[in-house]
Amino acid sequence: MDAIHAYVALWSELDPARQAALLRLCWTEDSEIVGPGYHFRGTREVLDEVARFQRDERRYRAIRTSGFDQHGAWIRFTIALLDPHGQVVEQGWDIVELRPDLKIARVITFWGTLSSHELSAA
Repeated sequence: MDAIHAYVALWSELDPARQAALLRLCWTEDSEIVGPGYHFRGTREVLDEVARFQRDERRYRAIRTSGFDQHGAWIRFTIALLDPHGQVVEQGWDIVELRPDLKIARVITFWGTLSSHELSAA
């Protein structure tokens, strides 16, 4: 679970040297993040995206909003972006696939909430 904690901490870390150290704990050059409208692969692309997020979206803070739920090599948890007043402006969840060495193979990010589905009698 160390890799997941390092990945979560990465998005709030402001020091580029510490960001790189956190990423080394959890990432490989084959690791990737896939989300709606984006795909980042390898160390450089992820560090560049963290820097862009902190530069362009600095009014927001990324946080984890749930515990971790693990099933084999898969882990899921919820996330949110908070505005400067601590209000949630976006929420979603990450689904993480771990490699055999327990580093991250893939992060799949979903933004928004699922709409409820009314159950009907069959």
